Amino acid sequence: MNNGQIEQIGTPEEVYYHPKTQFVAQFLGRTNLFRAHADGSDNVETRLGPVKINKEAEGLILCSIRPEHLTIERCKENGNESGIIVGREFRGHDITYHVLFKGDKYIVHTDNRLLFDVDEHVIVKPLEPAVVLEQKA
Repeated sequence: MNNGQIEQIGTPEEVYYHPKTQFVAQFLGRTNLFRAHADGSDNVETRLGPVKINKEAEGLILCSIRPEHLTIERCKENGNESGIIVGREFRGHDITYHVLFKGDKYIVHTDNRLLFDVDEHVIVKPLEPAVVLEQKA
């Protein structure tokens, strides 16, 4: 519910993994939101590079990708294709990284074996398709 309006009905898994709106995506936990221009296929070009989306779309779209659906890797060279870790939250069983990449901040959850330091340059890669969100007119 959002201001008395039903935004989405479904199982907890459906609503979490396939939110319909920005409100639902953000209500159920952390998410990364980004805009992209879709050409009718199920891939979009983003600041992160090519990203698969959960359905074919066309025009300017808003997408959500959960932090656990991203990963980071060390980059060989610090350049235009790398981001920089600006925050790190160790939580025992996992680590949350905050990565600044081309002016956008991304949240990435990894298991506790992927150890990176603040100020380290990394590449952000999607592990799952991003979800295309409905946009209110």
